[in-house]
Amino acid sequence: MKWTHKALIQRIFSILPYGEKLNYFAQKHITHNLPLSYEAFKKNYEAKVLTTSKIIKRYSNTDEYHTKRYFEFGAGWDLLTPIGLRKVLGLGALYVVDVRELIKAELIKDTLSKYALILQEKTSITPSKSDIKQFLADTLGIHYSLQDASNTSFAESSIDYIGSYAVLEHIPILSIKAILKECYKILNGGGG
Repeated sequence: MKWTHKALIQRIFSILPYGEKLNYFAQKHITHNLPLSYEAFKKNYEAKVLTTSKIIKRYSNTDEYHTKRYFEFGAGWDLLTPIGLRKVLGLGALYVVDVRELIKAELIKDTLSKYALILQEKTSITPSKSDIKQFLADTLGIHYSLQDASNTSFAESSIDYIGSYAVLEHIPILSIKAILKECYKILNGGGG
C-alpha cells in the first residue's frame, strides 16, 4: 500500500470516535499486521531498538543507563521500543504517553515472548490482563499514561532521552511545533 493511502486511512481513523478501536480491528483482522510476525518484529527491533541504543551510547556521557529517564510519545499498541530499550540498555524509568489508550495486554505479551526468543532469555514474563499499566510499571519500569505530548506533566530538564517512531505523520502540522517545544523543555541539558 502506498504511504499516501496509508496516511489518509490513518488520518480518517484519528478523527473518528473510537477510531483507535477501528484501526486495531483493521490491523488485526483485515491486514493481519497485528500482532507483528516474528520477521517484522525482528526488523523493527533492529531498526528502532538497536539503532536507538547505538545513538544513545554514542552521545551519552555515561554507561550507567539504569539512572537515565526515557520519554516516548505515541508508543502505540505493543510498546516494542520502550520494552526493547529497557531490555537492551537497562534504562531506568521509561515514560510512555499516548493521547488515546492504545496498549493491549495481548500485544504486550506477544512483544515479551518475541523478545525472549530474540534475546535468548530463559524465561519470559507474562502480563496480567487485569492491569497492564501496573504490570508495566512494576515489572519493566515503564510508566504508561494518557497525555498530550505538547503539554506533559514532566518537570523541566527531567528527561534524559526522548524518542518517537512513525508518529509525527499522525499529528497535525501545527501541533508538531508545540510538541518539539515541550520536548526541548523537558529534555535534560545534554540529552544524556
